[in-house]
Amino acid sequence: MKIGPLDKIVTLRRLTQVQTESGALTSTWQDVAQLWAQVTYGNSNQGMEADQMVDTGTVTFRMRYYPLQKADILVYNDLEHELVGIPEIIGRKVQIIAKAKVKQ
Repeated sequence: MKIGPLDKIVTLRRLTQVQTESGALTSTWQDVAQLWAQVTYGNSNQGMEADQMVDTGTVTFRMRYYPLQKADILVYNDLEHELVGIPEIIGRKVQIIAKAKVKQ
């Protein structure tokens, strides 16, 4: 995998449970990694959803391997992207291709 095309920084955000001072568990989003990625925009489709015009285009993130979970959020250009489908692992955990859409 050539490092040259990986010219954008993507933040991986994961839902984690933390213990409050009272001892209760609460869920919160936490930044767990910053990854270099190649970002490619796919075809964009616009449609009506809940009486609002929404964009349903996908974004492809190609990056060095990092174990992603289905609920993870990728943050790029201050926009949160939720994963679509199962990320594709290339080689022996050398790189990963993840498709995502902007979180509504």
